[in-house]
Amino acid sequence: WFREVIAFRRAHPALAYGPVTTLVLDDVRGLWLAERAWEGDRVLVVVNNGPQAQQLSLPEGTFVDAAGQRASGEIEVAGRSVTLLA
Repeated sequence: WFREVIAFRRAHPALAYGPVTTLVLDDVRGLWLAERAWEGDRVLVVVNNGPQAQQLSLPEGTFVDAAGQRASGEIEVAGRSVTLLA
């Protein structure tokens, strides 16, 4: 998992240089969805601070996570997790 995340970060300069724009902040559910963009690279950062898995709507488009799985529309985010999508 660490190797996947490290490779994902190296492949996406937006994670190092892009400004952070909050798209969803739901304190009650413990969800945060943010976007980082830099020179044509776009990455979504999804944080679920709640103990249970939750559904979250993504912005328009199709995204790929660090493991290469495609995601679009609405996703299930595991409890106490961080998901990176590009």
